[in-house]
Amino acid sequence: MTPPSALSLATWRSLRWTHAAASVPARLDLANSCAKSRYTPPLLGRQVVVTIRITIITVTRNAAAHLEKCIQSVAAQTHLACEYIIIDGASTDGTSALVERYQAFVAQFVSEPDDGLYHAMNKGIARATGDYVFFLGADDYLYDRDVMHDVARFLAAHPEVDFAYGNIAVRSANGRESVFRPPPPDEALRFLVCGCLPHQASFARRDIFERLGPFDLRYKIAADYDWFLRVLASPESQIRYFDRVVTSYFVDGLSNDLARSQAEVFAIQNAFPGYQTEEWRLARIAEYQRNLTHYRIELQKAEGRLREANRRPTVTVMLRRRLASTALAHSPHWLANCVRALRSRA
Repeated sequence: MTPPSALSLATWRSLRWTHAAASVPARLDLANSCAKSRYTPPLLGRQVVVTIRITIITVTRNAAAHLEKCIQSVAAQTHLACEYIIIDGASTDGTSALVERYQAFVAQFVSEPDDGLYHAMNKGIARATGDYVFFLGADDYLYDRDVMHDVARFLAAHPEVDFAYGNIAVRSANGRESVFRPPPPDEALRFLVCGCLPHQASFARRDIFERLGPFDLRYKIAADYDWFLRVLASPESQIRYFDRVVTSYFVDGLSNDLARSQAEVFAIQNAFPGYQTEEWRLARIAEYQRNLTHYRIELQKAEGRLREANRRPTVTVMLRRRLASTALAHSPHWLANCVRALRSRA
C-alpha cells in the first residue's frame, strides 16, 4: 500500500458508508459448536480444512452482567482453531467465577490490576499465539456461530493480508440495531478524519504488532485510532475489507469522556505525518465542514419533530415524552446522544 502522504488526494474517493436494518441473531447453540470449518478454493473444487488460527481477546472489568453472552458467542463458534484469552482488571463482581464455568472454552484467563484498557489489550497481544488477533468487547458478542468460520475462509483465500476489517451491527439501549459498513481501504484515511474503523470487526496478523508496535499507552481513550493510522501509513501492510457482519456492538448512548477523547484524536491527527501535507490539511478542513453541515441539518430536523410534538394541545406530558423518545429513536445515534447530554445538564 502506497504511503498516504505520497498519494494524490484524488485517489481517496468520497466517503461511502451505509446503515442498513439488521435482525438480532438467533440464540447461539453451544451443543452444535464442534462442526469442522472448511474452505473451498475457487479453482480446486475440493474442500480443505482451514487452519487459520485466530486469537480472540476480551478485556473486561466488572462487566459480568454482559460477559456471559460474550463468552457463549465464542464457545458456539464452528471454527475450532480459535484461542480465547480474557484479560480482567481485578473485577469484584463475580467475573472470575463466571469465567471458571466456561473454562473449557478459555485458553488463558488473567485477573490482575492494570493501567487501563490499552494496557490490558497489550497484555493480551503479548500472550496471543494465533495467526491473527481479534478484540471482542465484554458487552459485545459475535454476530452468529459461523463468524470465525467465514473470517478464516476469507483470510485463507487472501494469505497476503496483514489487516482485515468487516462490519458491525450497532445496537443501542432502546433496542434499535443497524449495520455499520466502513469504507474500503483506499477511502479509509479520509474517513478517519471524522470517524474510526471498528476494532470490534478488525483482524490483525499477530506479527504486525511487532512491526508497528502495540497500542501507545500515552493515549487513554483513542489509542486504537492511533494504531489504525499507523497501519494505513505502513507501505508494506496489506489491508482488505471483508463485507460481513462480525460483531453485535453495544453503544450505551453517552460518552462521559467525549471532550477528552476528541482532544486525543486531534492530537493524534496533528502528529500523524500522513495528514501534514497542505493538501491533506485542506482535505481535513473540508471533511470537518461537510460533517458539521450534515450534523446541523440533522439537528434542525430533530428540533422540528420535537416542536411539532409540543404544539399539539391534547398531548399529555407522558405522551409528549413518548413522542420525544420516538423522535430520538429515529435520529442518528450521535444526535440522540447530544440531546440526552443537553437534557442531563438542564
